[in-house]
Amino acid sequence: MHSAEEAAVRVGDLAGRTRGTAFHVDHQGTLLTSHEVVDGLQDLLLTWPGGASRRLEAGSVTPLPELGLALLHTDAVLPPLPLATGRTTRLVSLPLAEHALQGGIAGLLTARYEATDRWHLVADVWLLELDQAPYGLPVQAAGTPVLDAETGAVVAVATVALRSAPPRRGAGGAAGLRRRKPGGGRPAGPQRGDRPGARPGPEPRRGAGPLRGHPGPSAQTLADRVDRPDGLPAAAADWQRDPDRPVLALVGAPGSGRSTELAALALHRAEAAHRLPTVRLRGAELRADDRSLMDAVDRVLLRAEQLIRTGATVATGAGAEQVCRVAAAACRPLLIALDAPEEMPPALYDRLGEWSAESGRLLRRYGARLVLGCGPSTGSTPGRCSRPRTSTARAAPGG
Repeated sequence: MHSAEEAAVRVGDLAGRTRGTAFHVDHQGTLLTSHEVVDGLQDLLLTWPGGASRRLEAGSVTPLPELGLALLHTDAVLPPLPLATGRTTRLVSLPLAEHALQGGIAGLLTARYEATDRWHLVADVWLLELDQAPYGLPVQAAGTPVLDAETGAVVAVATVALRSAPPRRGAGGAAGLRRRKPGGGRPAGPQRGDRPGARPGPEPRRGAGPLRGHPGPSAQTLADRVDRPDGLPAAAADWQRDPDRPVLALVGAPGSGRSTELAALALHRAEAAHRLPTVRLRGAELRADDRSLMDAVDRVLLRAEQLIRTGATVATGAGAEQVCRVAAAACRPLLIALDAPEEMPPALYDRLGEWSAESGRLLRRYGARLVLGCGPSTGSTPGRCSRPRTSTARAAPGG
């Protein structure tokens, strides 16, 4: 795994004095750091992990003082760290050289930044609550990537030069990676296009949501859904607190809204204060030779890993068992949402009893949960998966 510590590049002056840290953000050799790290220097000395170093002239630096950031353009092509907007970030980690600092986000503020040439007001600076740094961040922390503690993606860049009033004990500052210009338009944060002649790059990778193997209902459909007292959200609230019932059946005819309810539940879990892992499947994604539901979950996890894998990561090989056990140990059991099991292959339906029994055994063994969106004709399926008891909810109309 290409970690943030391995990706850190030390930035200093030509005398060897450390000014801060930078890190790779694309496959063209671009590094990102805070503006204070390069402010006032004509030339920089960059040192990579392992000891390799090179001199970087001022012409290869794109200063962005109004954002508190700077881009360094090198010919060193190394795997970049994954980026995210931080829209749903709640807990952060700062991988310093000695140790990692853990904390949360106290809020946003406008900070005063005094650069060499003039002062700037930098909007939407993150105020970090860092109990392990009661006197603030050390000077060498400038430019350190701020990671989302849940996803590991870079969401901001640490800074020690931005000032706010009044100062707060145990607080640090960080410049976010993405902001909108007044009146909309292109994001004003660091973009590949900020370097003359560079081609526009891809959108930064966002935080994780529910993993799914098929398209779900549209955002407008989710917005238009109507709760009902016997619907899925009401039933799921009690069901998820009952470890003796690993399966919840949402029974309704096609068009009754069961797919919308499953999507709404997955979205609710993804946007929770502490995001809850969810995998969504349809019966059509099951295969005739599947021994249990976990075989299909394995395939979804593999596809998800292939989609999000970048040069900064390597294959983990984590399957359903490992993911379920990690989630259960964190008191956030994996939820599997299986919609329309009646779409399963005929050959699998012929041995539904065997498949259901093995699925139920593994659900209990791994500590996972299953919510099933099915028609009345397959409403008995969850009973075969769940030996103790099965909860049942009715689908709400409208999807």
